[in-house]
Amino acid sequence: MKKLEAAARAEARKMKKDWEASLIEWKSETPDRGTRFADGTKVVFKSEAKSYYKLSDKDMASLPYYQFPASSKRVFPVASVIKLVERRFEATGIAYPRFPISSMDLNGPRLTNLVPLPDGVRMRRTRY
Repeated sequence: MKKLEAAARAEARKMKKDWEASLIEWKSETPDRGTRFADGTKVVFKSEAKSYYKLSDKDMASLPYYQFPASSKRVFPVASVIKLVERRFEATGIAYPRFPISSMDLNGPRLTNLVPLPDGVRMRRTRY
């Protein structure tokens, strides 16, 4: 019994190692900013995607991102994250949440919808 469990764990480790070796780091022309997504794109912050989908830094490095000016926060398109998680599941068998978007709140702490600024406006200002 223990030999079967050990063999299964070894196979799972090998599959995960092969998966990580197959990942290709996404490169941008402007690495400090990433790429600008179309208005209305549903995005998720890196920390939320990592904790919700149990992604590693190597997984996240293979996705396109946008980094906000004067900030260290990065956002990733939800569609790209879900495709990556589905590919990871097919390659390794690592489970993922089945209905991820339904439990995420739009404009809440987990899921954000990029909206354009009105014409002529460079930045939104908030008063303190």
